[in-house]
Amino acid sequence: MSTETSPASLGLRNPIQATSRFFHATEAPYGMALIRIFLPWTLFFTHIGRWFYTREIFSTDGATTPLWNAYGYHGLLPEFNGEVMVALHTLLLFCLVTASIGWCTRISLVVSTILFTYTNLLDCIGTIAKYSCIATHALLILSMSRCGDVWSVDAWLKGWSRRENHWPGEARIAWPKSEAWARRLMQLCLAYVYFGAGVTKLKTTEFFSGNQLVSWMITNVNFEHSLGEFFAMHPALLIVMAYITVVWEITFPFVIWAGWGRIVALTIGVGFHISTYFLLGLTTFPALCLSMYFAYLDENDFRLIAHAMRKVARKHKEMWNRVAALWPRLNPPQRAWLPAPAAMVLACCGVAVAGVGLEHYIDPYGERRPEGRHTLKEMDPEFVAEMMRPAPPIKDKDVFFSLDVGSFLAGNVILQQQTTFKAGDKAIAQVFTVTPHVDMLVSCDLHDSEDRVVHRSSTIIGREVQRGTFTYQLGTSLEPGTYYLVLKNGSTEITRRELNILPGPDSPVRAPLAQ
Repeated sequence: MSTETSPASLGLRNPIQATSRFFHATEAPYGMALIRIFLPWTLFFTHIGRWFYTREIFSTDGATTPLWNAYGYHGLLPEFNGEVMVALHTLLLFCLVTASIGWCTRISLVVSTILFTYTNLLDCIGTIAKYSCIATHALLILSMSRCGDVWSVDAWLKGWSRRENHWPGEARIAWPKSEAWARRLMQLCLAYVYFGAGVTKLKTTEFFSGNQLVSWMITNVNFEHSLGEFFAMHPALLIVMAYITVVWEITFPFVIWAGWGRIVALTIGVGFHISTYFLLGLTTFPALCLSMYFAYLDENDFRLIAHAMRKVARKHKEMWNRVAALWPRLNPPQRAWLPAPAAMVLACCGVAVAGVGLEHYIDPYGERRPEGRHTLKEMDPEFVAEMMRPAPPIKDKDVFFSLDVGSFLAGNVILQQQTTFKAGDKAIAQVFTVTPHVDMLVSCDLHDSEDRVVHRSSTIIGREVQRGTFTYQLGTSLEPGTYYLVLKNGSTEITRRELNILPGPDSPVRAPLAQ
């Protein structure tokens, strides 16, 4: 490549041409095709569970909570009755599937974008979330791209069945190429999401203290994640992870484009989203973002991946041939009896009618039962009285989460937990409480092996405070042996931690007692 046409010289001497090349260079849309394959299934499994409650949460037969009402724009978009919304919701699920397999890709993605946005806006309480906004943008970009030109039913119908070429980058038959601007928009979309999230976290002090993460990890809203509960016991590690996350999110838009910066950023990103599943119990958000990561792989990356796969296939040629023989070799039709768009319209109509019929058959509200529609039953008066009485005090076991002991604070948390000290050392105890709770006077006294109080320490933990810290100077007058830190809320003992105190360098030498 000559110096006059290299990307570096174009960026310095001709930024307009460099920008044009960045957005309008032609390439086979492998990355966008993979996003098209995986992303719709993420949204499909998110909405399939809500389909059974479509009439209740998305239609005028139930109790919709449109987002536009919260901003005073009442009646901004029309709302429909139960049958229409069941048909539309069924159509959304169908179009997500057809978009993934690449049949009438453009039509499927446009319909999916409109219906996904509309259904989310109809339920701002339980359906719309942060991932909804990201997914809406991703679907819109996909609907404008040529992602259906590769690895799709549309490509198969056009004759690009790839029976002679199963690998990207081979020159015998070239996949159709298109401009890269759609993939660039997908890259910028996710990069700006990370950047905005990082800037938001800069103003959230509870995130950097680890309190927010601990509170999230010990809850099992989506599913039980014991690994999160394990990491919640190591707050210092969470603070390190919080700072790494913020630095990664803010620098992501600047280092993701080439070289080692891209490798490191994507590696951290994959690890970050996988950890949100195991530590925080998130499901849709990591699956959505990881699907969009394929936008950061260009055509050359897929050539390298295909080259590695070809080497593995040649190494295990016999096994590969047996696996390949299981795949059916279907020839595309020479002449379709019905154009694909017309078939798509008929299929959509049929699926919508089938969805309404299925909901009618399931009859979730008992409208066609012999005994009539389900009605509300009067609650037991004793149960009502139990529910209406003042809330009982929160139990101590639901307030106090952990008692950590160490000798050094970093970021207002104990850096390294330990239970063995020398006389003359400083010991620090820290209790973590789960908010909300009442104002508490909490004490953490040092007891000897005979349960006598050696040192008293107490502090007030306000209703909005999560951590209470106690400091002890273990004097050289303390005899070596076993001690206990006893945590109390008022006069009630919560827990105790064992400490072992060893002789210090300045500890006095005691003469043995005479027998």
